[in-house]
Amino acid sequence: MATARDASGKPLASIEKDIAIAAPPDWLGTKAGVTDAVLPPYTPVEVADDAGAVLLSVWGRTYRLGDLAIPQQIVSHDASLLAAPVRLRAVVGGKEVSWSGAAPTIRQRTPGRVTLEQTASDGPITAKAVASIEYDGFLRTECTLSVSAPVEIQSLVLEIPVKKEHARYLYTWPTIWGGSGFSGELVRAMTFSFHPIVWLGDEARGLSWMCESENDFSPDDPAKVIEVVPGDEAATLRIRMIGKPTALRPDRPLEYVFALQATPLKPIGKDGWESRFGSCPWYGDDYDLLTGREFLGKPALDRLRELGVRTLIAWNWTPALAYPWPLDRADDFKSLVRACHAQGIRVIPYLGYQISEKAPEYAQVRDEVVVFPVMANADKYPKTKPHMVSSVCLRSIWQDSLAERVSRMIDEFDIDGVYVDSANMPWPCMNALHGCEARRLDGAVVPVYPVFSVRDTFRRLYAVIKGKKADGVIDSHVFDCMNPGALAFSTSYWTGEQLSTADVPTDSVALDRFRTEFMGVNWGVPCDMLAYRLGSYHKAMAVSLPHDVLARFRQDEIPTNPGESEAVLAASIWRMAEDFGRREATFVPYYGPERPIENLPKDWIASMYRHPRNGALVIVSNLGRADARAALKPDWKTLGLAAPGPVVDGLSREPIPLTDGAVDLMLPVGGWRYLWFQRAK
Repeated sequence: MATARDASGKPLASIEKDIAIAAPPDWLGTKAGVTDAVLPPYTPVEVADDAGAVLLSVWGRTYRLGDLAIPQQIVSHDASLLAAPVRLRAVVGGKEVSWSGAAPTIRQRTPGRVTLEQTASDGPITAKAVASIEYDGFLRTECTLSVSAPVEIQSLVLEIPVKKEHARYLYTWPTIWGGSGFSGELVRAMTFSFHPIVWLGDEARGLSWMCESENDFSPDDPAKVIEVVPGDEAATLRIRMIGKPTALRPDRPLEYVFALQATPLKPIGKDGWESRFGSCPWYGDDYDLLTGREFLGKPALDRLRELGVRTLIAWNWTPALAYPWPLDRADDFKSLVRACHAQGIRVIPYLGYQISEKAPEYAQVRDEVVVFPVMANADKYPKTKPHMVSSVCLRSIWQDSLAERVSRMIDEFDIDGVYVDSANMPWPCMNALHGCEARRLDGAVVPVYPVFSVRDTFRRLYAVIKGKKADGVIDSHVFDCMNPGALAFSTSYWTGEQLSTADVPTDSVALDRFRTEFMGVNWGVPCDMLAYRLGSYHKAMAVSLPHDVLARFRQDEIPTNPGESEAVLAASIWRMAEDFGRREATFVPYYGPERPIENLPKDWIASMYRHPRNGALVIVSNLGRADARAALKPDWKTLGLAAPGPVVDGLSREPIPLTDGAVDLMLPVGGWRYLWFQRAK
């Protein structure tokens, strides 16, 4: 009942109405995917003492923690990443703080997580650090600064010196989205505003720093919170948490939370060459796969199986965009999965980062789960009518919805995993209803980038899927966000939609940027290329294939000539790789010291697979701005061949003549060709 009263309190009018209160969503509070178990292929955290420091080892990496429980050294695959220990540098009262205290002590130890604590001080200032490492190498540090008497702090900087040879490339997020980041070769000192993800690395490994917000930061210049400075021995990453004189009070401690994670995250599992991702040939008509509609002269599912597709991404499978349930298409969806399984094809439905107005619980939970300021727009599946969707924040209860519904979909529909569109992106959020609140010391309200909550969501999905299907898939569309916390619990990723459209492939993605974001090996997760921004499917592979990365086909229109089909081209590459024995071969990239082909024209690149029995398979690409012809002379010793032998086209197997010991090759802009150098009989 509601009553209106005048200034004296006298009732003026009343109204009484029954209000229906909906029952909570059936997924709210679920524990699906919440587990302390160490999930494969990871191994338990190992702990050892090393002259007063603590050694923490996970798969492929070791962290040596010293003062303030922060790393003195990090080793990734037998290579030391740090040129010197990580330091928390503070200037108080005009002099640099010299932290001193007892060695870190272990507060908690389980196979999946080890937590250490250390307190250090200098005069009136004390720092308490609590560091937890989990089995995927995610080292999270909570640092609290307190003072026993009022003092002025002039600066507080976290300094991470990465060895020069392991800091060839820099990546920050937001990169393209947001417009202020960077991805590519580090050639000069750079400064940035606050970015929640920064990675320094090379072609094989790297180190990420992650932080959710500028909470308790006090920068002298908000545009220069992050600084990366290359030097003769190291590239130094500096996080300037306090950059101007700031008063500290005993009743107001400062709290900072950040994480470090070395890459690669885990051993490379099934990549695109083995998973062989495909989709319905008619983008958005997924249920037409059940009707017998023909693709290149045969029922589409029969043709996809013939071509070699092993994993089907189901795009348009539920009426509510990005919703984790088929709703009124449950029977159709079950039939689609069964039909694909009968052909030996796995099915992974599309999930997204949005909540749809068509979701049954939309009105009930929308305000609590969305990113604020609200990111809402009309969107749709292909060939359907648009409806309103809003971006969700995974710090909210929507995390429960995804985990519970995916678990049930495996049970009820036998799906083989999920394709997750951009949910790895920790969208900037200021929604206090689910705890996204942060302020700088000057009182400015700043967004929270829920890096840790995104990681928690992907870990839950990974636990749900791998707990029910050992070979299950979490395929992430990362857009431009290389978020290690999410990638650690992804089985593959797909990227390229963030690029600008261009006819010359390297105008879309420079080679140094490709080596930073698109190779997969330096992150420990297989990568596939999203092709359409690079002018054509064929041109996209001029860039991707020399990096041992496939582009996925997405057939929107069916050509009359099968030779022009993206799916047919993908199938021919899969067959060639299998016939050659790619899995047993050694990949020799164009950017390494070995050169399989001499006298390459400018802007041509060549990489190679060297097989102990089957010879060498060389991929040559023209990344220049003009069609060109060249006489390519092979280096037989680099190819691993004692003497010249037959040369054939890798895809067609047609013989290629050698003229004066060279292969005459004509390539258009964005053209490429596989040359198979076989052993002499």
